[in-house]
Amino acid sequence: MRTMISFYEVDFKTNNWSESYNAVLQRRAQQSHLSMWTLIELLITEETSVRMKHFQLLN
Repeated sequence: MRTMISFYEVDFKTNNWSESYNAVLQRRAQQSHLSMWTLIELLITEETSVRMKHFQLLN
């Protein structure tokens, strides 16, 4: 038995969020293929930014 699942009217769509986040990281990276260390630095910078925004929202 096959089940069809539709998320047409659902507000939160995981794929949209993940694709959007991926696009933001690609713009910040400014290049296609990063070295491992450059990727790690980018992710650390992103984490710091998210933590600061979260902290500002709490205070």
